[in-house]
Formats: sequence, C-alpha cells, structure tokens
Amino acid sequence: MYLKIARGSWKFFYIIALLLVPSLCLANPEGGVVAAGEATITESGPNVTINQASDKAVIDWRCFDIAPNETTKFNQPSANSITLNRIHSDNASIIAGKLSANGNIVLVNQNGFLFTKDAVIDVNSIIATSSDIDNNDFMNGKMEFNKPGSPDAMVINEGNITAKEAGLVGMVAPQVINNGQIVANGGTVQLSSGETFTVDMYGDKLMEVAVSSKLKKQLVQNKGLIEAGAGKIILTAAAGKEIVDSLIVVEGELKAPSVMEKNGEIYIYAEGSNAVKHNIIANKGNKSGKSRIEVAARIDVSGRNRREKGGKVSILADEVIIKPESFIDACGSDGFTGTTEGLEVFAERIGSSGGDIRIGGDYKGSGNTPTAEKLIVERGAEIYSDSLNTGDAGRNIFWADGTTLFYGRSYARSLGENGDGGFIETSGKRYLDPEGFAMASSINGKAGTWLLDPGDITISGVTANLTTQNNTPAVGSTTYIASATGTTILNTTIQGVLNGGTNVYITTSNDGFGVNGDITVSSSITSTSTASLNLSAYRDININAAISLAGGALTLTSDNASNSSGAITVSFPISTNNGNIIMQGGTGYAYGRLGNVIGVSIIGAVNSGTGNIQIKGKGYTNGTTLNHGISLTSSVSATGSGTITMIGNGGALASTGTNPGIYVNSGSINTVDGLISLTAVGGSNAADVNGESWLIYDRYWIC
Repeated sequence: MYLKIARGSWKFFYIIALLLVPSLCLANPEGGVVAAGEATITESGPNVTINQASDKAVIDWRCFDIAPNETTKFNQPSANSITLNRIHSDNASIIAGKLSANGNIVLVNQNGFLFTKDAVIDVNSIIATSSDIDNNDFMNGKMEFNKPGSPDAMVINEGNITAKEAGLVGMVAPQVINNGQIVANGGTVQLSSGETFTVDMYGDKLMEVAVSSKLKKQLVQNKGLIEAGAGKIILTAAAGKEIVDSLIVVEGELKAPSVMEKNGEIYIYAEGSNAVKHNIIANKGNKSGKSRIEVAARIDVSGRNRREKGGKVSILADEVIIKPESFIDACGSDGFTGTTEGLEVFAERIGSSGGDIRIGGDYKGSGNTPTAEKLIVERGAEIYSDSLNTGDAGRNIFWADGTTLFYGRSYARSLGENGDGGFIETSGKRYLDPEGFAMASSINGKAGTWLLDPGDITISGVTANLTTQNNTPAVGSTTYIASATGTTILNTTIQGVLNGGTNVYITTSNDGFGVNGDITVSSSITSTSTASLNLSAYRDININAAISLAGGALTLTSDNASNSSGAITVSFPISTNNGNIIMQGGTGYAYGRLGNVIGVSIIGAVNSGTGNIQIKGKGYTNGTTLNHGISLTSSVSATGSGTITMIGNGGALASTGTNPGIYVNSGSINTVDGLISLTAVGGSNAADVNGESWLIYDRYWIC
C-alpha cells in the first residue's frame, strides 16, 4: 500500500499517513547504498548507525522511515561533515523516532517528509527537502538543488528538531508546515516554499529559493515554536515568473532574542506581484495573482538583559495582515544615544537600544525593501521597539503602496536614563486609515516622531474612513472601499500622541490617485506636552480649527514637492506657548494658486509666546489682483523675546491690480522684547513694474 500526498489540507496528509503506518516501510532506513564518499551502514535491532569516513558522502536509500522506538545515528568526521541522503520512494518519509548526527544531514525525498510528534532530531544542521541535487555538484561543494520534486510535496514537522550552536534547520518544499518545536540557537531556521534552491552550508547558511510556472499553490505555516537565539528565523515563499499564489501563516511563537551583544533577526517574505525582489518599480505588476502573509503570533527579537539591543523584524508581501493576537517585541536594554545625529529622523538607528521593524516596506516605500500593496494592522496587535535602560528607541515602519489600515498600537519609547524616542511611520501611499495609537516618547531625551503619509487628510472630531460594503470597519480579508474624500484622523488621536510626548509629522503626496494632497484641520488640537506638530502638504494647508501647543514647535509646509502651487490659510487661532512657529513651502515659500491666490493668509490670531515666528509666502503668479504674498487680518504676536520674520512676494499680474508682498488689514504684528523683520516685494505688471511692496491699513506693527 502506498502513501500518496493529496492536494489540499496538511491534516488530510497527516491522518492518511498515520493510518498507513503499519503497512509502510516504517522501520529504520532500508536499502542504503553509498553512491559517493566513504561510509558504512550497520543495523543492530532498532538501531541503524552510519559511520562516515569522508567529509562528504551520498547515500541512496530505498526508504527512510524511523519508527517511534527506533534510532538512526550518523557518526561523521567533524561538525563540518555533510551527508546527502536521497530517498527513492513513491511515498513521503515518516520520521517518528530519533535521528542524530554530529555533523550535517541533508534529506531528499521528492514526495516530502512528515516528522511526527514523537520525532526527536538532534544534529549539527539538517535540511529536509523535496528538491534533489546532482551527486557531482554535491561532492564538489556546489550546493544547487535544481531538481524539483512533486508539486504537491510537503515537509511537515510535529516533533522536536534541534540543531547545534550556529547550525541550520532548513525545510524547502512547495508546502512547509511546522506545528512542533525547532531550535537552532545562534544559527538559522529557514522554512521556504519553493521547488529549487541554493545554500551556502559553510557561509551564511541562507537558502535562495525559486519556483517554476508548474507550481500553482504555495504555503508556509507555523503554529509551533521556532527558536534561534541571536540567530535568524526566515520564512519565505518564492514567486514564479508569471503567476503568484502563496500564503505564509504565522501563529505560535517565533523567538530570536539577542544574546549578549549579538542580535536576532526574523525575516518573513512572500515574493509577489507588487512585493518584488529589491523593490524594482519596473517589475511591479508583471505577474498575476498575489502573495499574502497572516500573522497571529508572538514574535520576539528583544534584548532585555543588560548590554543587549533589540533585533530586526521584516514582514513583507503583497498583502500583510497583522491580527489581534500579534505581539512583536524588538525592545532593547542598552544601546547608543544620538544614533540619528546628522541624519534624517527616519534613518535606521544603527546601534540604538530599540530594534528595527519593517512591516509592508521601509520608510515611505523607499529603498530595496519589497513593498506591500495592502497592509492591515488589526485592533489588539501590539508592536514594540522601546529602549528600556540606555540609548535611543528603535524604528517601526508600517507601509503599503496602496491601502494601509492601522488599528493597532505601536511603541518606540525611550524609558531609561538617557536616549531619544524612536520613529514610527504609518503610511498608505494611496489611502490611510490611522485609527490606532503610536507613542515614541522619551523620559530623559528628545521626543520621537510619528509620521503619517496619506493623500489628502482631514483632522476631525469624527472619522468614517474605511467601510466594507456592509458599512462595518474593514479588517482581515474583507473587501475594502476607500473614501473618496481622503483620509480622516481623529483630533483626539493626535492629541493623545502629542500629550504622550511624541512629535507628530503628517505629510501628504499626490501620486495620481485623484487626491490633491491637502491637509485640513477641522477640529481643534490641544496639547499638554512639549511635543511638536509638523504638517507638510503636497498642496494646501487649511487651519479651520484652533491649535494650541504647550511649548512644542508648529511647522506648516505647503507645496512640499516644490510645484509652486500650495497655500497656507490660518482661519482659527494658533498658539504654541513658547514653541517656534514656521509657515513655509517646499521651496521656502508657500505659493498661492488658482482658486487660492494668497501665499499665506492669517485670519486667526497667531501667538508663539517667547518662541520665534517665521512666515514666507508668494502670491499666485497668473492672477489679476489681491495675489498677496502674506495677508494679515488678525494679529501675529510674540509676547516675549521671540523674533518675527516675514518675507512676502506679491504675485505677478497680467494687467492691473494690487498685489503687495505683505498686506495688513485689521491686523497687527507685535513683539515685546524681540525683533521684527519684514521683507516685501510687490507683484509686477505692465503698468507698474515694482507694484506695492506692502500695504498696511488700520494698524501698525509694534516693535
């Protein structure tokens, strides 16, 4: 009777295997013939012993099964020795007993493997695969497994697999499942869906996996425990040249914590039609189908003992779902401070205490990190890269080229005696629903930053961003419909993050998705901490509700892509209680445009306390009149020693009109002990080359 691997559920495979165990060759390996190298095979009752005399050997087996009471042992010349075991069977191999080796073991069965719950594997390294290799290549160290097995082959582990320090546990087949325990401390555990692969056994031990067009369905699934302290855990699914249909499901636990000064790393990547290798734009969208990762696990790369730092986590696919059960920990105990000194705030923090987490891509989808098309972080999911004792916190990136739904909680705090808060980005290039929570505060250092990067965004007291066709919040794989009015975020969310000591940075873009890249504040923002607020719009910024900060800086930047089209309109009061205020554009100036011709319009009072104020605006260049660079119908004040600087250029005229660089009407410019600097250039036209530099009505500025 033969064991056939059926298409579909691994549970079916497992049940059939158990039913057929009595009639299979379920005894120690049989029919072994040494095809290359030097080795002898001896049997004694329930034990089979292979004594290998050469560093490399190839053994062809008729079948390779181990019953629960049986032991197969390899005695090899050294820990670097390796044995290729090729199984010539119509059935998957069933390992239910003990397999041990002081060196490295490669098991090849083109119909797959089942390690049952009774299996105990104790080796220096092991690879179990459905992919075969040429004997000469193997003996000459050319580790290219380029002969695909059955497209339905599975490698399933229900037992306990342990590799020695710095060893490798590798499983490669179209479908790979772990429900047991795999340990390779200081080494590498890699579960990969693919047909062929190469591996460097004596170098980084990483496997580069590939598939052909024949493979239609791929799965990598973990529901057990994988542990590689100070090592690497890698779960990958390769993509074919034309078709993608892969799924990686991560449950249970993945643990690669730091040990002393060596960090761990967990890398989960399902290559897709959008999540292409090296993030090459020209390669996106060239394949049909999609890749998907679902995470409902505890993922640990933390370094919680003294002198330990947090490691790295990457979760990358066309679609990434982080479910409520997820807990991702990259906290570290001790690292360096000033890790972004002289760098952009979003830069990777080399040497920081907190680790580095990338879910769906890197900062704004940049670099060679593959990017998601859709990312969902569900409510209940928690992600940490805190600094616990000394040093800067880490970096948490959440990105999608399409839609990001961020409902979870993300932390990159500095909680110890020194160090700055970290960096958190929650961005969707096309659409963002940021109803979750982020905190990147510092107890004894500088505040960190939360970055949001949607298309249009409105800060409002009511949010109704994303709905399903049943008008319920979209989570999981539910069909999603982006609101035509763009992203909305609650003002209370912004306030909560600011009050927690985290700077908030909101930037918009226009990538051809039918949005303008505007930022609108329609409900008031009040902060009780010294955290700063930075609003950077592709086009306009509209302050339609009051903003009150408690010492933090406020920066308003319109026209951030330097297109000479993006105005700032302040219709309600702004106060920063000694924080600096800047209003500007991407080129330095906010630019008036058709339909919003004034560069910077101050209708609500602006007060910085002892902070400095800088306002720079240019009027619309193709209008007729009233294209002011800066227009004041309310007060701009620094009540202490703060300086006020205004630079305004009136717009050019087609015929006649009034276009002062700075226009004050029913407004005032006030400071107590500081300086006021006004620079104004009037708009030009055929009748008046210079135009008016400034016009002041009703009130004068007070110096």
